[in-house]
Amino acid sequence: MVNVLANPNFGTIISESGIAYTWSENAHEFRLTPWDNDPVCDSGGEAFYIRDEESGQFCSAMPMPSRGLAPYTSRHGFGYSVFEHTEDGISSEVWVYVAIDASVKFTVLKVRNVQAGPAVSPPPATWNGCWGICDRNRECT
Repeated sequence: MVNVLANPNFGTIISESGIAYTWSENAHEFRLTPWDNDPVCDSGGEAFYIRDEESGQFCSAMPMPSRGLAPYTSRHGFGYSVFEHTEDGISSEVWVYVAIDASVKFTVLKVRNVQAGPAVSPPPATWNGCWGICDRNRECT
């Protein structure tokens, strides 16, 4: 299942696994991040990771690309997608939406430490830009 979040000039497609791709003006010709259109391999170029400072363990804030051990909750609605996850005392909530009248994508990440003591590092984000049509020969794992 995917959710298309778009206005007339800008948009993103995000799946239930949290994998997304973003475009401006034309979804095929002006991709900002890569997309494979592969029904077997859900891959993309956007991710947020959360790491426990003490143990060094990490997982993505959305189910992919680095799924944690605890279950994720994914919800799609008209104009937004939400992902919730708690792993080893670290709770995260991610809201994704696109501005109605501007070429802006919002990804709001809320992280809470629900255990005793310090545990959460600042969440690193990755964004793999592609600027147009991307040739991505990836191996599905």
